Amino acid sequence: MKTTYDKILERLCELPLIRVHGIIDDACTCYRGKRCPMKGKHPYGKGWQDSWTHSQHTVTSWMEAGSHVGVLLGPAGSRCQVIDVEADTVEAESILNEKLDGITTWSWSSKRGTHRLFLYEDDLPPRSVMKINGIEFRIRSCQSVLPPAAGKEWINSPDSCDLQVIPDCIHEWIDNYKPTTPTNFVGAVHAGPPKVWYQGMPIINPETAEGTLYAGACSYWRSVINDTKNLNRHRIQIESWIGLLNETKVRPRLSSNKVKEIVLAAKEHLEGNQE
Repeated sequence: MKTTYDKILERLCELPLIRVHGIIDDACTCYRGKRCPMKGKHPYGKGWQDSWTHSQHTVTSWMEAGSHVGVLLGPAGSRCQVIDVEADTVEAESILNEKLDGITTWSWSSKRGTHRLFLYEDDLPPRSVMKINGIEFRIRSCQSVLPPAAGKEWINSPDSCDLQVIPDCIHEWIDNYKPTTPTNFVGAVHAGPPKVWYQGMPIINPETAEGTLYAGACSYWRSVINDTKNLNRHRIQIESWIGLLNETKVRPRLSSNKVKEIVLAAKEHLEGNQE
């Protein structure tokens, strides 16, 4: 007879799953250890976007070795493909709950808020991440770490309900999103930072500060990482932008040295030097 764990794993393996670094003795299993700003949250190795699996045996071996498991979002894998919708605040969660009006899909809790998976659709806009009114839409070319990693717990587990199509309310938010500045950190380095991170963003607490700044730095670096001749100039610019986010939103603020460390870690991550 299949256990609850077996049933959950069987259904999870319908998704493209990837291996994510774990946490041992409060240290990430990557080479940065306790210095890692994304402990237990970032994937293994180079080319992780192409290292997904649907194999239950493979995923079980990862977990037995102390690794976490993530789902690759967007058009990936050969079975189910999903997006992740996360409410970052209590207020955003209340709005989202009201809009969803009882729609139940695979979901889990994390320190930042509730994650919900919905089936990916080809006509979604070509963005990796969008943030609207405190709700984050993770659409493609990124991943989300699944329970039971880092205190995450299932709210509606894969053995208790089915994945749902994207509700009309979420389509409406995404389709009507009209940023006034360059978003998703795509394009050349500009004179000032894109303001998407600042629109409606609440004060960032110590638990999530490093992870939020790291995610922002990765997004900035992604658009310029191949411009190898000007990486030092880009680094200085990105440090100033992440420093501005630190100054305006993080309480208490991180040190300038910590900001530099986060920006450098994001650069190394995108260059594939996680190990």
